[in-house]
Amino acid sequence: MSTILSACVVDANVVIKLFVHEDDSTLAKGFFAPFFTTPSQLVVYAPDLLYIECTNILWKYITRLGYDPIQAQQDLTDLNKMHIPTTPAHDLMNRALEIACAHGTSAYDGCYVALAERMQLPLLTADARLAGKFIGTSFQIISLQSLTN
Repeated sequence: MSTILSACVVDANVVIKLFVHEDDSTLAKGFFAPFFTTPSQLVVYAPDLLYIECTNILWKYITRLGYDPIQAQQDLTDLNKMHIPTTPAHDLMNRALEIACAHGTSAYDGCYVALAERMQLPLLTADARLAGKFIGTSFQIISLQSLTN
């Protein structure tokens, strides 16, 4: 990986790749490997909406792809065990709306960007389209796929 991060904000589309097989799941697992060492060599943060977004993604896997609901419950248990420090979405919502309106993103995505801005950290996303919306801005958005380039 050419880009080495020791701290960042992560969005749900990166985290969920630890639990379900998607494109770039191997990249996500490689990225998170230092997070699971003791002491951790990686610190990640997220808005608290990360948890319900991951829950919703698992629900979609259950209802659309036949994913095992028992496995989904285990995935949520394992996600909780990660103890990702979160910031309440209500603390970010005003700035998230400003960012969403200015850059044509959802308010959900704006929430992650607002947290990254507040913490002065990059946002790591698996959404290349989202990352592309912030090229040439002061926001540091890193695409998961770029970690291999």
